[in-house]
Amino acid sequence: MQRRSLIAVGAVLIAGLGAAAATTLDDDRRPNAVPSPARSPAGPLRPVTPAQPATFTKPAKAADFNGDGYGDLVVSGRTDVKDPKKKLSLIDVVYGSPQGPAPGRRQSFGPSTPGLPAGTYGVSTTDAADFDRDGYADLVVHTLEARNTSSLVIFYGSATGLGGRTVLLQHSDARSFDGLAVGDFDGKGGKDLVVTGRGDCWVYRDVTTEPVTPVQVPVTGRVGAEVTRNGIGPGEVAAARRSVTADVNGDGRSDLVLIVATPAADGEEGEDFWNAELRLGTADGLSTKAVGFGNDKVLDDIGAPVAGDVNGDGKTDVITAAPGTGTYAAFLGTAHGLRPAKQITFPARDGVRRLTIGDTDGDGDADLTAIGLPTLITALSGGEHGLDPVAARRIDRAAPSVPVPPGTDLRAFGANASLTDLNGDGKDDLSVETAHYGEGQGHVLVFPGSDFGLTLQGATSFSKADLN
Repeated sequence: MQRRSLIAVGAVLIAGLGAAAATTLDDDRRPNAVPSPARSPAGPLRPVTPAQPATFTKPAKAADFNGDGYGDLVVSGRTDVKDPKKKLSLIDVVYGSPQGPAPGRRQSFGPSTPGLPAGTYGVSTTDAADFDRDGYADLVVHTLEARNTSSLVIFYGSATGLGGRTVLLQHSDARSFDGLAVGDFDGKGGKDLVVTGRGDCWVYRDVTTEPVTPVQVPVTGRVGAEVTRNGIGPGEVAAARRSVTADVNGDGRSDLVLIVATPAADGEEGEDFWNAELRLGTADGLSTKAVGFGNDKVLDDIGAPVAGDVNGDGKTDVITAAPGTGTYAAFLGTAHGLRPAKQITFPARDGVRRLTIGDTDGDGDADLTAIGLPTLITALSGGEHGLDPVAARRIDRAAPSVPVPPGTDLRAFGANASLTDLNGDGKDDLSVETAHYGEGQGHVLVFPGSDFGLTLQGATSFSKADLN
């Protein structure tokens, strides 16, 4: 069976990195194997000679920055041990291998990395896609700069990994961003980069290797909710909170879904009104018409929504957080847009902290994974009839094979997670990060995919301190 491309946006890093549009990254259409990168020491990247234009005829595999056929893992939140008092935030790229992620083969991105703006004190939210269409996935990072300003920087992939070539995407407001997504809104093969932050949504159209000026996407908000003045706060305008790209109608163009909060107007009772907005892709790019849906059926409290074809009909489905502990709303794609929500509850007492989506069993249908405590992982397999919570598989923290090192702090387990094929077997593997507290740096746990979905067989972990 030909594998359908999957979409996974994450809020970290993800998380499902790089599979942001159903027509861009397909696991069956991968570049030929090329040499793996040499190990780069933690800290500044070594200069990399720009690769000559490649002759790839197939698109890059999701998050495969060196084109060797193995997805690569992006790890966030490590503190620079060279100057711990400043708490500089780093991102590490751990390269994949037949055995999964190999911490000994890595590159690190931080304030001193060539290509980042002066004054950068950290890097955070990332996404990945093949922007220059050379067969290597590229990494886009969000910088944290002095005076609360931000930029986006793309590091281009090559046979030796990331680095060497970069492009800086600046914003007129120089504001911070809290979400990234990649799509192809006109279906012509180019990459469009979506950013959300401070309630606004912006799109960088047809990003390749040159700076692009973003265009703002207007946010409509909840139909019927009174809006009294500009800004974000009680009684003010609607705010875009999260975004995901998905080809919901199967026309070969990415569509944009925004999770939107419209604060209650002066004199109204209650908190924010929540809904979602769908803008379809067209031959001319993203439509200016927004279709509201999901009134009071969606939330943004578990990160960005996720998207993938869970029922195998060739149309991408969107799954979001929903009111109620451990619940989510599934909006199935159709030729005319998205169906009304189907609400499903996960068997997790403390709720779900993160959703990820990918093909963990290699059958071509997207599988949904929920991460939360006290159960670590709950996995729902996709199929002809969509997601079935009755058949959910659970990985409990008490299981003897769970690779949780003694003393690991699990309070923030699942804050960052992704599904990526890290060992090249055609099945996505789940990586989950634990946050660091005190002097610790946190850990990364990896659960391989298999013919039966996620498995404890071969599950591993490594400390972020090993990346220093």
